[in-house]
Amino acid sequence: MSRVAWWSQTFCNDGGPLIVLPHELVGFWPGTQADYDRACDARRPFDLFRAGPGVVIVASGPDTMIYEANWLRLPGQPGITFVGWDTGGEGERDWLVSRLSRPGLDWHRHRQRVTVGTGVLLLQHAAGPAAEVRFAPAEDCACIGQAVPVGIEPGRYVLETATVDEESGGERYCCAHCRWVPIGR
Repeated sequence: MSRVAWWSQTFCNDGGPLIVLPHELVGFWPGTQADYDRACDARRPFDLFRAGPGVVIVASGPDTMIYEANWLRLPGQPGITFVGWDTGGEGERDWLVSRLSRPGLDWHRHRQRVTVGTGVLLLQHAAGPAAEVRFAPAEDCACIGQAVPVGIEPGRYVLETATVDEESGGERYCCAHCRWVPIGR
């Protein structure tokens, strides 16, 4: 196992909520105006919506909006973490990895369990049909109409969410996290 944190390609958000869904659910997020309006009205920073046989996670910024989002894989920790940045600064990734390694973060464990059958989670904008998004070129930021995929072991997961809003070195860092923790592994 790597001893270095891994960060995915960045999703650069131009406004509005983001969604995360298992690949097998893309046909269950039609992305109509009603879907988008419902996502805009979701609880902050995370809400869970039924979508066919599964769950879609809606992510919005704790204060305003998520301007950037990534997948984060931490060394020694199973599963994957979604990171949505509300505010940040130079060195935000190193700061966050250091912060997540210290105790004291108040993780909320959701009762709803999530199944990932295909082993792929997609991060994308809530606007538009999930089945029509495409992968962004690897060297570019993903944007509306594109998705950032991440591989994860197929199986059942519990979701844990937390928000970090702290000042450090004259910078304010505010980001929301949702992690997929494997059940029974």
